[in-house]
Amino acid sequence: MLEVQVKKKFRSFTLDLELSAGNELICLLGPSGAGKTTLLHMVAGLMEPDEGLIRVNNKSYFQKPAGARRGRQLPPYRRRVGYVFQNYALFPHLTVNQNILFGAKGSMDETRQEASYLVNLLRLRGLEQRKVTELSSGQQQRVALARALITRPDILLLDEPFSNLDELIRRKLRLDLLRVHRDFRIPIMMVTHDLEEASTLGEMVAVMDSGRILQVGTREEVFYCPRSRRVARFVGMKNIFDGRVAEVKPEENLLKVAGDKFNVCLPYHPCRVGDRIVFGIRPENISLVRNGAELGKRGENNVLKGRLVEMIPEGPGYRLFLKTTADTYDLEILIPSRIALKHQLTVGKELSVTLRKTALHLLRED
Repeated sequence: MLEVQVKKKFRSFTLDLELSAGNELICLLGPSGAGKTTLLHMVAGLMEPDEGLIRVNNKSYFQKPAGARRGRQLPPYRRRVGYVFQNYALFPHLTVNQNILFGAKGSMDETRQEASYLVNLLRLRGLEQRKVTELSSGQQQRVALARALITRPDILLLDEPFSNLDELIRRKLRLDLLRVHRDFRIPIMMVTHDLEEASTLGEMVAVMDSGRILQVGTREEVFYCPRSRRVARFVGMKNIFDGRVAEVKPEENLLKVAGDKFNVCLPYHPCRVGDRIVFGIRPENISLVRNGAELGKRGENNVLKGRLVEMIPEGPGYRLFLKTTADTYDLEILIPSRIALKHQLTVGKELSVTLRKTALHLLRED
């Protein structure tokens, strides 16, 4: 169990946030300078907040009420915290085994058994006597993770642990981290700028900016139901539009919107006719319409016509840019390669797409 409620003034901004979680893997998303690494430092005891509390497994790491002259700040060595830094911070003159065992507590037999368990868990068998300088970056990352876990910490902190690795290694290490989380069942706080990483790993996702948490929730809540325009941009919603409420029909679960670019139907939300609103849809939730397809009520399925102005290969699919107005483009669409081949897509082709009513999401203006 993790409980954080801290405040600290800096020259450029004030970090002021609350966060609580069980034994989940929490991904911290946000721009550089948002305060993500600062939050990790506070939990680890490397930086002291001005006020607030930090509690892990009902043990108080920091406590200082607002206005109090003194508080309780537990030093780092008395906190059961595992920390993996962005640069790994391994000892180059030591072997893999020596790095893992460094700082371990308990009897020699116990620590050797724990080290052997971690070597197996993190696929390091056969590398124990090698110097860490002889290892690949991915292997070094696994050594750093094993060293952080050797003391059986109550919480694990990861500061962009995979940022310096190529995509193939990153994918393998994500599986390693999921295996660690399954075996240890402790809170894990991970700083990342990678949306795919946050979506893959995060049981909880917290979006931070300027020292504050803009939204925290499950990956589905944050990625598919962002609260505001700013959060939507951070989590890759891309298609964000302004409009005005044209008609409200609660009995039909329907909200008709006259958008600045096109008209759409959204699920009902308490609004008044004439209200200005912001709405959005993720690129992967826009579908191409087959010629002659039956879509029921055309208006409620939000069928739009446009011209494909660009298509860019992206992973196992394509990112399409569709022009429906006089702007350069109006919609970003993400589709698998097989769909692109099926529709024989080429730049300049006229397309029909559907923005499903249930996939459209009402956003709060920042």
